[in-house]
Amino acid sequence: MDTQMHCDSFLSEDESKIAEDAKQRTQRILTDALNKRSCILVEEPENIAQPYKGHCPILSVRLVQDLLEELHKVTFRHREMHVTEDWIAYVYPASSKKIIYLCPKFWSQCQYLQKNSCPGTLLHEVSHFLGYEHRLDKPHEGGSHNLVLQQKLCPLTNYTLELAFSVYMNHSQPYTDGQYHCCGERDRDSVCEKSQMSREIRQATKRPLVKKTRRKVM
Repeated sequence: MDTQMHCDSFLSEDESKIAEDAKQRTQRILTDALNKRSCILVEEPENIAQPYKGHCPILSVRLVQDLLEELHKVTFRHREMHVTEDWIAYVYPASSKKIIYLCPKFWSQCQYLQKNSCPGTLLHEVSHFLGYEHRLDKPHEGGSHNLVLQQKLCPLTNYTLELAFSVYMNHSQPYTDGQYHCCGERDRDSVCEKSQMSREIRQATKRPLVKKTRRKVM
């Protein structure tokens, strides 16, 4: 595949297929996360002691729903401006057109979820459309209600959000013989019910047992 980029140009047929495959993989990953919400997402943020001070970034169900909804609107183009070689992709967050501009480095990334992967990059870029930034000290202009709730629960940058999926929710063992051997999951594009994130969620939502008192018989 020729990865020579042209300013503000559409992708070739082969490039479009790779980008759309990455989008579909990412959609399946987000859908799987929602299906496993009881294990790896926070359904009721009010049950988490805030500010949360755990070992990995935790995400609300609303955030994952927003990512999935926003990703559905995304289209792809070649980069339209000169950028440094380490850039993978970029967006214009304030634009009504949900376009992810892909740079040459994108095409060499792994197609499956991991650090430095196509799904991780798409999650990173889509989060810009939701108001997330590269730094926590940068104000969120016009942030949504869901963004405000997430940042109260567990402040996220684009990078920590990407890591939440590519590292903390991801499978700890490889996919071989049609399954992930850490949990038995057969869907290639999925997250792990036995991941570090699931352990973190159990710890964060743990409540003390309520002792039952025996009523006296009068």
